[in-house]
Amino acid sequence: MSNIQYGLISRVDSDTIEKTFDLVFEQFQNDVINYTEVGLYNGRTTSGVKEYLLSKGKRYKLTGIDNFKDKEELVFFPHDANLIQGSSIEVYNQLEDESQHFILIDGNHSFPYVIADFFCYISKIKIGGYICFHDTSPQTQGKSWQRMGDEADSDMYISVMKALVKIGLFDEIGYRIYSDGSVSQRKAIGHYGVELIFNRYDINDEGGGVCIFKKVNKCH
Repeated sequence: MSNIQYGLISRVDSDTIEKTFDLVFEQFQNDVINYTEVGLYNGRTTSGVKEYLLSKGKRYKLTGIDNFKDKEELVFFPHDANLIQGSSIEVYNQLEDESQHFILIDGNHSFPYVIADFFCYISKIKIGGYICFHDTSPQTQGKSWQRMGDEADSDMYISVMKALVKIGLFDEIGYRIYSDGSVSQRKAIGHYGVELIFNRYDINDEGGGVCIFKKVNKCH
């Protein structure tokens, strides 16, 4: 556990992200670490990732993708990171296939966008790399942040877990709560070449939660 600041994510979320990077370091010991973040807000999370990589003596290549609809200035976004401006489902091919060690999906959380982001970005991850979806906690589902489309359509609100179930990564939405307030998904299914590694959240945080999958073979 570090004291690095990661922006609008809980300590449980940031600790889990750091644990995932530790797994990356074990498997790709001599690599330049390629990390991409979809949805930047003010760039603080990317800045925190850079700080963690530096603390571990790792070389890195950071990429951020954002459509700037949050209208936030990237005051914390690292100057040496690559910035791709545009909709995540339109600019994904600016990343090479199987080039990324870790991709954090924290953009539009509506049902259709989460599904599209998964299929757009899973091919960009190296075998043995990781994809993370943010805002997966039960208390976050259905929130109006970044709502798009029809107000009467619940899929246009935060629907990350519903999307992951629809893709086939979980058999159902069900959580087991630990004593530290974090959780684990009850059961996951190994579709699309990925396996569940972490699914945790802080029960005291009104949002957040991270669901992290490892890519174990190619998605067909």
